[in-house]
Amino acid sequence: MSWGADRVTVVFGETTALREVSVELRPGQIAMVVGGDGAGKTTLCRTIVGLENVSGGVVSRPPRTCFQPETSGVWVDLTVLENLQFVAGGYHLAPDHSRTRIDELLE
Repeated sequence: MSWGADRVTVVFGETTALREVSVELRPGQIAMVVGGDGAGKTTLCRTIVGLENVSGGVVSRPPRTCFQPETSGVWVDLTVLENLQFVAGGYHLAPDHSRTRIDELLE
C-alpha cells in the first residue's frame, strides 16, 4: 500500500504553491524532498500530513502522520562546505560553476 500526493495543486490567494505535484511513498521508505527556497517543499509536506487544503488532486495518507520542518535551512551534520555542495547539487549547478560559486561564497 502506498500513500502521498497525486497531481496535487495548492493555491494561496493568487499564488500557486504547488501545481499538479505527485509523489508516491511506501511504508518503510525514507524519502527526501529537495529544492530551492520557495519551491514548495514545505507546502508539499504540510499538504501530505493534512495541514494544508488542496485546490486539486488527491492526497492519501495513513491514519497517523507527522511533519518536522527543518528550522535553520542548514544540515548540522554537514560542514559548511558540504552544505554548500549539497545545495549546489539541488540546483543542478554544473561542477565547474558550483566550485567557482562556492569559492566565492566562502571568501
